[in-house]
Amino acid sequence: MKKIVFVLGTCVLLFNSCNNPEQEIKKTVVSFYKDVYTPKGKNYLSKELLVLLDSVDARETREAEIIKNSEYPEDKPLMIEGDIYTSLYEGQDSAKIIETKIEGKKAVVTVEFVNTHFDNITWRDEVQLINENGWKIDDVIFKGNNSSYKGTKDLLLGFVKTE
Repeated sequence: MKKIVFVLGTCVLLFNSCNNPEQEIKKTVVSFYKDVYTPKGKNYLSKELLVLLDSVDARETREAEIIKNSEYPEDKPLMIEGDIYTSLYEGQDSAKIIETKIEGKKAVVTVEFVNTHFDNITWRDEVQLINENGWKIDDVIFKGNNSSYKGTKDLLLGFVKTE
């Protein structure tokens, strides 16, 4: 009997999380920022953002090859440095969801970030998600004071288009 109750309880929890887009969105954002720069991090990104990241990787590879074959191979090639998923170059070490807004297949999540290693700075950015067979992060709009870019896509497109 206990086994049946456990299985039914698990099914109810899974059903509720599948039918509750806000919970799925929050889980995506929290999981992404936990795994942001690990191989698992890309699993949380939209198709469009993944294509853009591939373009950046290709450009960085070309730039490294150009420098390697130049008369100054010790020079540093062009590359993106710093955190591209928050408005603080040094990045975050904790994230807390403040607000979630859902409109159809799109959502915006306001996230409060903290960097305790860099003067204990706190700021908020907006994470934009799109439902592509599950909620995926499509952009991060920088609301903090430390970025000269509008967001993640703006930063990546700026790098790719300067070629």
